[in-house]
Amino acid sequence: NMPYPPLSILWLYFWKSISTLTGISFAFLFKFSAIIADTFFLFLLLYLPLKELKERQNMVLILAFSPVIISVSAVFGQFDTIPTYLSFFAFLLIANDNKNWKWAALCLGFGIYAKTFPLILLPAFLTQFTSKKKMISFSCIAITPITLSLLIAPAINSTPQDILSSII
Repeated sequence: NMPYPPLSILWLYFWKSISTLTGISFAFLFKFSAIIADTFFLFLLLYLPLKELKERQNMVLILAFSPVIISVSAVFGQFDTIPTYLSFFAFLLIANDNKNWKWAALCLGFGIYAKTFPLILLPAFLTQFTSKKKMISFSCIAITPITLSLLIAPAINSTPQDILSSII
């Protein structure tokens, strides 16, 4: 039984292959990739014009020096921050301008694709809409990445049933 969605498995396989080829510790590579993802998120947060510059700078400072972020990425090497960041961007997109709802759904969808816990945020996002049609469209876009992962299951020696059982 596979405890993670396919993106996680592919990510682990990628770093294991690099570790084998280079001789660099798998733990180091995996933790380093989480640190790179954190840094990338901070730059996106700083330079995307979703909020006023002062607000963005404050958010970046709080996140950059957060002991939780540092320990999750650098100490434990978990990449739970990646789906969290994608969910956060989805929230910023939809809260800032409801016209970006498709991009918000896509960000949330890729967060769900990385790990399934952002799926619990879907009902909260749906409260932003009054139209049933937009609710259904948002939901469909958000679950598309994890649904498409069923197509790549055979490539990672997993069955669609393994993926479904790890999601449900």
